[in-house]
Amino acid sequence: MNTSNEAKTDAVGIYRIVPIIAAALYLPGIYLTFLSIMMYISLSYPNHIGSALAANDLFRSTMASVFPLFGRIYFKRLGLGGGSSLLGGISIALMPVYFVSTFTPIVG
Repeated sequence: MNTSNEAKTDAVGIYRIVPIIAAALYLPGIYLTFLSIMMYISLSYPNHIGSALAANDLFRSTMASVFPLFGRIYFKRLGLGGGSSLLGGISIALMPVYFVSTFTPIVG
């Protein structure tokens, strides 16, 4: 949701600090989501914590290394506002996954 707010602040007449404030509101959510994912993985696989966290790190690193390959084209075609709004919409669409994984009992 805040990604779209940050995208809306990308205009000529808006003062420079406004996108920074929008990003500052977005970053605590990313941090808390990252911590909850780490805790969920650690509690889901107690016998293989090291391997599970390494697999998560490999996935995140792979995504971080692949995104620059298509990121420029993505934002060039959709624009900064449209591209950020699409990413925000995807994150909103994936919110039920978080709640299902959080409130579903761990089997095993």
